[in-house]
Amino acid sequence: MIDLHMHSVYSDGSYAVEQIINEAKKKGLTQIAITDHNILTGSILAKDICDIDYVVGTELSVGYFGNEVHLLAYFPNG
Repeated sequence: MIDLHMHSVYSDGSYAVEQIINEAKKKGLTQIAITDHNILTGSILAKDICDIDYVVGTELSVGYFGNEVHLLAYFPNG
């Protein structure tokens, strides 16, 4: 099982990067991505310490025909 859309304390999440990784392992996830809003800090930190399959990502706030939408962006080669 994978979860490629999680937020840490670096944006609007409640958990530190280390806590997210530990919870993911407890739940048996095999791949994760931390996709904080408009920032890569937590995602890059997780890449460096994560011991399960990890994908660097972020959630970008972008304009689309006058509306703000969120676009998930992934960098599988980190």
